[in-house]
Order: sequence, then structure tokens, then C-alpha cells
Amino acid sequence: MIATVLSAGALALPGAALAAYPGANGELAFTSTQDGGARHIFAANGTGIVDLTGVTSPAVDVQPKFSPDGREILFTRSAPGLPNTELFVMGANGTQATQLTRTPTGNSDATWSPDGTEIAFVSARDNEVPNIFIMRADGTGVRQITHDTAGKSELAWSPRADRIAFVRVPAGGGDREIYSVNTDGSGLIDLSNDPSSYDVDPAWSPDGTRLAYSGPFQPGESVGGDLWIMNADGSGRQALAHENNKYSDGAYPAWSPDGTTIAFTANNGTGYYHVWSVAAAGGQNAELITNKVVAGNPVDQQLDWQPAPTRAVPKTRIAGAVITEHGARFSFGATGPATGYRCALTGDKHKALFKRCDSGQIYKHLKPGRYTFSVIASGPDEPYRTPARHTFKIR
Repeated sequence: MIATVLSAGALALPGAALAAYPGANGELAFTSTQDGGARHIFAANGTGIVDLTGVTSPAVDVQPKFSPDGREILFTRSAPGLPNTELFVMGANGTQATQLTRTPTGNSDATWSPDGTEIAFVSARDNEVPNIFIMRADGTGVRQITHDTAGKSELAWSPRADRIAFVRVPAGGGDREIYSVNTDGSGLIDLSNDPSSYDVDPAWSPDGTRLAYSGPFQPGESVGGDLWIMNADGSGRQALAHENNKYSDGAYPAWSPDGTTIAFTANNGTGYYHVWSVAAAGGQNAELITNKVVAGNPVDQQLDWQPAPTRAVPKTRIAGAVITEHGARFSFGATGPATGYRCALTGDKHKALFKRCDSGQIYKHLKPGRYTFSVIASGPDEPYRTPARHTFKIR
């Protein structure tokens, strides 16, 4: 049985994210094994819980991050047919999942820029050493910003746009600390600086002035890790006070977009990891989502809290690309109402001339070279602003 508990004063769920963006509170997204199979991404609102990535899907989908406008979810997938973990994006309702990365080595731990135009992520494409990269939101224009051998994970881009927080582990293993770095890779700072414990799961406040994280346990209040808050520069570290209910392993904090509440996951003492919340100033915590599956032990983790969507900014999405020896075929769609599409192919002897097209657009007799396919939808009320692009090679 799945019970959803929404307590007054704990969490207002009119419609739920990790690095929060200012706005009204929307839905909670989290990962869980409550379906009894692979780990999937779920969403919770005032009416219940839904599996966004498919009850019977064999894929493992983790690390959900809502876009700043609340209309899309960025996530990491491992699945049959994928040699490694790859980054995908889908609508906030679970539709139109689109693959963003395709490399022989894994990609993960992604986070949105505050304006939604870029994505930072961790990839081992640099000689199989995990480093931080930034790309456009459509997966193009990849650039590397760190170049060292330390392990990196759990990226969180500041709502102020200037820095990226992440968990750093020395090459060869050791203490886990929360660092931040400028978006050009300069100015590396150890924020948590506590060699006596692991400090993980950094989550920015909506105004970018503070970070919540999982740090050392609090005697008398928890067993295992617990929640802490520090300023953006690492100063003012303090435990987040809560009632003495002996929950364990408080982790994955997620600020509400209005900045008043922090959701997190913890073991409630029965072996089940559920979703809880506490006021950002500290106080009584409450269990929000209880997933007791008969003969199972679901684990709810990796929260993110959605900024409630405002007026839609529709986007064109390339859903699939099939590249053959001398040609290519593209399928595409849109996140909003579309009355038609226009496509263009640039490359050898091809100029960026947009012509009307339909999903399933085919190009034949292409000569060897590098090409970029572009498609943009037309809407009934206003034009779509940015084409979706896919770059490929004919060898």
C-alpha cells in the first residue's frame, strides 16, 4: 500500500526539487524502488504518487532535476542498449524522454543553469577521469571546466549563476567534501572542510545564499548522517535542528522554491526510507510520503522540488536520429502546441535554408562530412524561439 501524508505546516504541495529556483512550490520528484523492480523517478502531489518513467520499464532512472521553469526533468539513465549511463530530459509529466549525451564513457550528476540554457554534468570522457563539463540544454557545445584527477559528483548550480557546488573525493579515495568552483573552472574552494566526516548532497537555497547538505550525525537527534546548513562561502555551518525522533541517515535535502521548507529522505526506524520535511529555520519534522509495499522495502531518495510552472515557453525536441552510411532520418516533436515544423541541414553544399517538414524527415545521398540538422516548430499563438539541433558525421 502506498500512503501519501501531507501535513499542514510541513509541505504545501499544490502541484514538488534539489537545487531550488525561486517561485511557487510545485511537485516533489524522487527516485524509488516502490514498483518492486528497477529504480524509477516518481512525482508526488496533493492527489498521490505516479511513476514518471514507466512501471514496467527495465531502465534505471535516477538523479531527477527540474528545469528552472518547472516544465522539464533532467535525469540519468542506465538501460539495456546503453553502454554506460547517459543524460536524458523529459517533460515534467514523464513524456518525450530525449537523450542528450552519447559517449563511450558514462555521464551523470547533471544540474541546470539558472536560466535553463545550459547543463553542467560529470563525465569520464577525459581519459576515464571524472571531470565537470558544461553543454547547451540540447546537448551541443560541450566544454570541459575542470582538469584534475579527483572524483566529482552531485553537482548543484547556484541560483546566482556564478558557482557550481559539488562533492569532491581525492584520487584514490578518502574524505568526501563539498567544494564549489566558478563556471569557468577557476576559484576552487573547500566549503565543508570537515575531514572528520563525509559531507555530501549539496543543495542551494532559492536565493543562492546558503547550502543545505548531509553531514555528521547529531547526538540525541539522529542516527547516522543528518542535515546541516552553511553559507555560500562555507561559513556559518550549523546543524538543522529538528525534533528528537531518532530517524537515521537524513540525506538528499531539497529546498522549497519559496525558501521556507526543506524536504529530505530518512529511515523512519522501520527500515523504510521515506520523504520528510522540516522548516528551513529548524523545528518539528514530519513524514510526507510513506511507501510501504507489501513484502518489499522501497527506498525513496534523490529529491528535487519543482518551481510551479508559469506561462509555458514551448521548445522543439529531437526525439530520435538514425544515421546511415549515406543518409539520416530524424523524428521530433514539441513541448507545446505545434501547427507545423521547419527543418534545415547545414554542411557540405547544404545551407541553413528552413523548409516545411514532418517528423520522420529523411536526407539521402549525403557525401562524407560533418552536418547539423535543425528543426523548429511553429505554434498557434507565438513562434518557438530556438531550433533543436543534432550534429553528425557521414564517413
